Amino acid sequence: MVLPGEVCPFAETARLAGYLAGESAGQCGPCVFGLPDLSRAVAGLASGRGTVAAVEEIREVLPLIERRGACAHPDGVARLVRSAVRAFPGELDLHMRGGCSGVAWAPAFPVPARAEWRR
Repeated sequence: MVLPGEVCPFAETARLAGYLAGESAGQCGPCVFGLPDLSRAVAGLASGRGTVAAVEEIREVLPLIERRGACAHPDGVARLVRSAVRAFPGELDLHMRGGCSGVAWAPAFPVPARAEWRR
């Protein structure tokens, strides 16, 4: 799916990563610990809170998740986040400086509302 121009790619990635972290079976370390940590780091980047630290945490957590889960679910979430970081370098730079070119948290992908998937 191509994101509309007004959608912040990191806000959308944070929303999807949060949803996917909540959808895990919770049977292995990468899902129980890694996905929530990754989701929080991407949300911190998207919201402008601790942006450099958020990027560092994303880069630290990704290798701890990839190819370590009991299934491919954590790998898919890690690839989503890694893809956003690689695909939007200009937006990443804006976020690391506290800015954003889109309308933060404008949903584009169809997933249940936040209240429906938070546990």
